[in-house]
Amino acid sequence: MCIRDRLNDNLKLLSQAIDRNDCSAARDILLRVVEPYEPSNNIDDYVWNENELIKPVREDDNVTKLSVRRVSEDRASSVSNIKGGLPADDGGSDL
Repeated sequence: MCIRDRLNDNLKLLSQAIDRNDCSAARDILLRVVEPYEPSNNIDDYVWNENELIKPVREDDNVTKLSVRRVSEDRASSVSNIKGGLPADDGGSDL
């Protein structure tokens, strides 16, 4: 097999790995085929990293938690008495 055929085969394998989003397979192909390719770290996804930096703040991080208080029956009845005891609007003006 000539160099051109091996190169085409490896390019095809690399293309398939990229289409599958298989970063490990793509890296392995590059390590095997490209002699000067010597990555200094693990696989880095710069788009993912950038999105993590600009990720919006979760809504519940901005919400103040209020304590829950129950209204006693006495208080509830006094509130309803106030609402029921308001004078009816006769359509007139107080001015």
